[in-house]
Amino acid sequence: MKAIGWLGLLCCTGLDAAEDSLCSAASDKAMVQEHNGYSMAVQFQPEAVQVGQLHSLVVHVCDDAQQPYVGSIDATALMPAHNHGMNYRPRFTMSAPGQYLGTGFLFHMPGDWQLKVSINPTGERQHFSYDLSL
Repeated sequence: MKAIGWLGLLCCTGLDAAEDSLCSAASDKAMVQEHNGYSMAVQFQPEAVQVGQLHSLVVHVCDDAQQPYVGSIDATALMPAHNHGMNYRPRFTMSAPGQYLGTGFLFHMPGDWQLKVSINPTGERQHFSYDLSL
């Protein structure tokens, strides 16, 4: 990823974290998805995902009213063709309302992976899925 990519826009613009402009600050490099009243943008750090290399994941979540999501978030990655996941369990920390940093993503073999990111805004889990080919 370029040094001033999507993460740079989120953390370094001087905007208050509660400002709704943060909810629409995804770059063209982010994987964006909408589901059940929420928008999620995810982007790997470093951007080029490599097999056998640790990666972080920047996740930004807002509702349809452009309010940042503040709550639990987790993720995993699976290889559906092989019926297994990663050997690591990622952890998330909230860096600002609606902005999360996930660490510990390691894709240990090449092939098709499915990244699954979950939030729990109302006591009912919502899942976002992103396909990756490594």
